[in-house]
Amino acid sequence: LVGLLPELHACIECGDSLDGVPAFFHPLSDGLMCTEHRRLASTEMSLEARRIAAEILRAPIDEFSGQVWPRQCAADLRSFLRQRIEKQIDRKLTSAAMLDKLD
Repeated sequence: LVGLLPELHACIECGDSLDGVPAFFHPLSDGLMCTEHRRLASTEMSLEARRIAAEILRAPIDEFSGQVWPRQCAADLRSFLRQRIEKQIDRKLTSAAMLDKLD
């Protein structure tokens, strides 16, 4: 996902595995966090959304492009990626807010 997606299988604070447990992201953090290390106002990324993200990183686009994703998984991925991009460029994406209105 445009080279901005951090490791999705370990907490960025303690390194503990996030496989099978809740994971959270925050606009000021550099990746996913476990329940113990999540920040105030963090957003949870579902297990399904993390599975899809891992698949996107491994497979050619034609292998998953026809899949129908649950609405919440797609929303999790969009939100997480938008936060990663905004943190990298140090500004808000105005086009992302416009796209959210279309949803």
